[in-house]
Amino acid sequence: MSHINSKLLLLCATTVAFVDCSNTAINKKIDMEAKQETEVHSRADLNEKANDLIKTTPGLSDDQRAHLTTLRETTYADLDRTNQKSIKLRAVLIKALVTKDDNEQEVSQLKDRIKSLEDHRIVILFDAISKTNTILGHLDSEKRAQMMNNVFDRGSNRE
Repeated sequence: MSHINSKLLLLCATTVAFVDCSNTAINKKIDMEAKQETEVHSRADLNEKANDLIKTTPGLSDDQRAHLTTLRETTYADLDRTNQKSIKLRAVLIKALVTKDDNEQEVSQLKDRIKSLEDHRIVILFDAISKTNTILGHLDSEKRAQMMNNVFDRGSNRE
């Protein structure tokens, strides 16, 4: 192995170890904050807390507050619609499991559809996070990665 390759390998290993340690520290911080969270026990509590934070967080402009409030309302509406569909399918699944003998295909289809709705729920949440970052002027990690790729792509085109 060449000297340069061994240095690159060492750099990559060190970077992975650093990121892993960093992630562990972040996860410990998140776990501690979640344990200390005593105000939120239900979706209604979460809605109230989000509303309070939007209204009272210093440094937000009136325009940001309005956009965040609208985003929160549309996100909750989308989540409610998705949840209602999921609940109905779960009811059909329970009925199929309890009342039918030969239901393997139906149960499989129901499970797939429920999983699809749950995946869609996550997409809704992650989309809201991305939109929140945009409203607040933060770059999310995907945009940051794309910017870095663009920088490196331009640099490699110069050679």
